[in-house]
Amino acid sequence: MSDGKDKFILRSKVDSGAVSALNQLVYNRDLGSILFAGAGAGIGYALVFGARKPDFYAAMLPVIVFIPLWLLFRFRILRERVTETVIDMAEGTITITETKAFGTRTVSASAGSVRMIDVEEMPAPDESDIQDIVRWHNIAEPGVHARPLPVYRLVVALNDGTRHSVMSGISVESLLAERERMGRFIGLV
Repeated sequence: MSDGKDKFILRSKVDSGAVSALNQLVYNRDLGSILFAGAGAGIGYALVFGARKPDFYAAMLPVIVFIPLWLLFRFRILRERVTETVIDMAEGTITITETKAFGTRTVSASAGSVRMIDVEEMPAPDESDIQDIVRWHNIAEPGVHARPLPVYRLVVALNDGTRHSVMSGISVESLLAERERMGRFIGLV
């Protein structure tokens, strides 16, 4: 988060909501990358040396295949989603760029087309969904009800009716502070 005289830049990770956060207690990007790379290395070993007696080179194949696969999954396919919002008053533009697993999505508009900056609570999952996840992952004692923390997001609404989530988190105070800073910079407050 930085701002100068003519430019306001906000970079943040994008959160998928409460169910995703609960699932990430067990399956995070590191574990997912290890599982996928291990499966790829094992399948490669079985395809190449499945009918052969294993030797030193056959035993090294999974290690040699695992490392690049892990790097590919961790840093390209399962990378964190990041949103960057740039408001350039010198050019009179707002650019919202969301980095995804495969490429990026960019939305550009004039800075004057920002109708509203708002903080809203993301929809909470059903209680039954939460209990299913808790039971499936066996992360709580029986009878203990898990309630995820509410997740909030900072939304920029444009005059064309589109709404873009530019930041999320569990602290509504920090999002309100960012809304205030961004609104003051654009001149909405």
